Amino acid sequence: MPPGKHAVLSASSSHRWLNCNPSARLEQEFEDHETQAAAEGSAAHALAEHKLRKALKMRSRKPVSKYDSDEMDTYTDGYVEFVLEALEEAKQLCSDPKVLIEQKLDFSCYVPDGFGTGDCLIVADRLLHIIDLKYGQGVLVNAVENPQMMLYALGALRIFDCLYNICYEIHQKAKDIIEGRKIDHTFYPVIYGAEESDDWTDPETWKKANPSLGITVGIDKVKDACESAKQNPGEENAFRQLRLNQWVKQAVRWMPMDKWDKCEFAVSEDDLEGRVCYGGLDLSSTTDITAFVLVFPPLDEDDKYIVLPYFWIPEDNLDLRVRRDHVPYDVWERQGFLQTTEGNVVHYGYIEKFIEKLGERFNIREIAFDRWGTIQMVQNLEGMGFTVVPFGQGFKDMSPPISKN
Repeated sequence: MPPGKHAVLSASSSHRWLNCNPSARLEQEFEDHETQAAAEGSAAHALAEHKLRKALKMRSRKPVSKYDSDEMDTYTDGYVEFVLEALEEAKQLCSDPKVLIEQKLDFSCYVPDGFGTGDCLIVADRLLHIIDLKYGQGVLVNAVENPQMMLYALGALRIFDCLYNICYEIHQKAKDIIEGRKIDHTFYPVIYGAEESDDWTDPETWKKANPSLGITVGIDKVKDACESAKQNPGEENAFRQLRLNQWVKQAVRWMPMDKWDKCEFAVSEDDLEGRVCYGGLDLSSTTDITAFVLVFPPLDEDDKYIVLPYFWIPEDNLDLRVRRDHVPYDVWERQGFLQTTEGNVVHYGYIEKFIEKLGERFNIREIAFDRWGTIQMVQNLEGMGFTVVPFGQGFKDMSPPISKN
């Protein structure tokens, strides 16, 4: 696409073509003339970019325009101030947030040939802030549910999804609701995508992931992309991701849920009494789940690892958690999968006595614990005669047990 040309389905005109699809083609019938308002807006963007670069100690030459005015000067100062405030907030999340100015955002995997330019992006831990300058008089532009900003967000996520993995979180939430692991009546999950076992070169698989194949998505275009991926293995992942809606990155769960579900089998606690086992303790206070898990090693080659998990949350905020997390904790409590302790925080004394009783039934050799908030409980468990060992939640301790030999 020649420099200076806009995408047919541009983000800036999305408020029109999303509501009236043919308008995008109709606009091409008219010669593109820059209005005075558009030219003034471009001048404001150029001035704002210069001021922001200077504020961030980047090299920049001040643009000169016949539209320069005190009003534009004040407005662009406000824009820079807003960005700098957002940057300071980002520094609360990480020490080195990144600022990208005039960043091209490609959302063509959602909209044919779709792209735009984001005025400013702030990238930090758990934060991706997209800022767009609007200047001029006329129609009020609302930031809430703004289609241009939402398309920019899709383009930004395409660049930084490896850092945030937000798309996968939404995808997984949809799967969890469909499969009954979560409940959220405000979220309607529909997933069109190929399974891992499906033949990615089969047109029937393409239809499975693209219900409008041959109507809004040309089958010849998909066929050409598939043939190209066959000849260039490096393109296979892109084809699977963009054409078949498959998750092909390492960000996908280390343990797929279908494999986890296959590990289920009936266990009788009474049959395990006296057997050697090892415990793992992960404490929480108010917002997380406290867990104590016992693992029984196999007795012989034909035996399996057996896991007995126990979970607790505070009784007083059970209903709040159900509404907040969209997880059926109340149902799990009634089914006996989850226990509650009195009050609005987890009662550590109750957990200690529970573990002490387990120690009377099973031969608990060691209890591994996360160091966070466990000092007093560790001392109490040692006083009961248990051997406790620290086990961190980071790479150092977690990697060796799950690495492939």
